[in-house]
Amino acid sequence: MTVIYVTAGPWGPGKGSELTKPELDGNFWDHETRIIFIEENPPVAVSIKEISVVGNQITFTMTDDSVLGPYTMPTASWHDEGEWQPNKFYAAFSIVKNSGSIYLVEYSHTSDATFDPGANDGAGHDYYSLIMSPSAAPYDLALEYAGTLPSDGSLLMQHAAPREYWIPEGFVGSVAFVAEAVTVALNLPLYRNDELIGSVQFEPGVDVQSDGGQLGTFVPLAPDAPQQFYPLNRLNVRAPTLSPPLPGGPGDPVYDIGFYNHGPVPGGAQVIFRWVAVRAVEFLTAQSDSMAVLGTAFADAAASFIMQRLPAEGGPAENFGTIDFAQGDPVGTVTVTLNALFVIGDTLLLVAPGVADSAAADLAVTLVAGVTVQTAKNLSITIAANTGLVPIPSPPSP
Repeated sequence: MTVIYVTAGPWGPGKGSELTKPELDGNFWDHETRIIFIEENPPVAVSIKEISVVGNQITFTMTDDSVLGPYTMPTASWHDEGEWQPNKFYAAFSIVKNSGSIYLVEYSHTSDATFDPGANDGAGHDYYSLIMSPSAAPYDLALEYAGTLPSDGSLLMQHAAPREYWIPEGFVGSVAFVAEAVTVALNLPLYRNDELIGSVQFEPGVDVQSDGGQLGTFVPLAPDAPQQFYPLNRLNVRAPTLSPPLPGGPGDPVYDIGFYNHGPVPGGAQVIFRWVAVRAVEFLTAQSDSMAVLGTAFADAAASFIMQRLPAEGGPAENFGTIDFAQGDPVGTVTVTLNALFVIGDTLLLVAPGVADSAAADLAVTLVAGVTVQTAKNLSITIAANTGLVPIPSPPSP
């Protein structure tokens, strides 16, 4: 059907008068049938059938066998920026060096004040990719704790990294030694900053040496993963955590130490009682069951006795508490001011007041301690490590 026009134009002279209703409907019908035909019979699209690349040239062969190309592909070029610098803009594909290692800049950014190989923009875009690290050199860390190990989980030893280094999988080559073998299983946690990476374990009777010392076992948290340390990272070794009082054998773990001083209480800060530890016990600040009673109270003034620990290995006595009597009150108050662990051979001293009283006499004291364990003495740890970054494993052979 032919479209009927009213006016003259590129389509011809036109009818020259208004269209009748049948003519108007016929025009619409003509357009509608053409649109329906196109919708139901779309032309076959020409798409890519094959892509071929030769060197930096790319060619597209289409489904109608037409050929587009070849086109020259853009090539990313690396740019050597030398040593990494803080607060500098680095474009993607730049090459930077830091601590002997070579990195590719994967994402454009302005560098931070200090280098972090794991730095990113917080949206999943890592800034650097390690290309090559320097050959590793031995870098062993020697740590030592002299004296009896505490059992409170406190920080024993710490190493702050001055450079990049890494510890091999499973702490291979590392050594831990205590000068006196343990009597109970000990677990010393190892941390990278606040992240637990493993522990050193000592078991009674295991790897005891002929000189009485004992070797420990390193237990990594991730056995197959080396541990990377960066400058200022800290390797922390913490004491074992034992919850005193612990039983030293069958029965009650509470250990009472009692004595009686007949007659007048001396003055002059004399030592009026000595007790040598035959097992490990601990006096705790939270313990409030100890008691002290006088047959005759202090008449002249209030007075205090001082409790001290004299270490078996020598050195000055250490104050760890007091026994205080108010004037006229025969019942004293025992206060442990500092947790005190007594190991075998340590001596407890009770020191009298500096001035003798005219009436005080017949002192009876019962000190309550908790039986604990003598953890270990003189710990040495050598961590076998290597300088630089953890090597990137080679890909498997095809």
